[in-house]
Amino acid sequence: MNYNNFIQSTKNINPPSSLTQIELAIWHVVNNNWENAHNLAQKIDNEIGSWIHAHIHRIEGDTSNANYWYSKANREYPKSTLQEEVNQIIQYITNK
Repeated sequence: MNYNNFIQSTKNINPPSSLTQIELAIWHVVNNNWENAHNLAQKIDNEIGSWIHAHIHRIEGDTSNANYWYSKANREYPKSTLQEEVNQIIQYITNK
């Protein structure tokens, strides 16, 4: 799925059934479904899953937990806004 299609899908009530687990996790982040997003991110055992997990903890204001997950994602704690970071994640996953 490309970036524009993904963004458009986030305006729907339900996610498209064709989303990968990674796309689904960030879809739930965009739609403020923190519990679903967190549960999905925890099950993604790679750097992108850790990045999404870190972002969720950053949203919650849990800096120490976010830092742990950013380190697992091989990323520094971002200086960008939350919205900028979520867009970076979406761009990253839709360009793969």
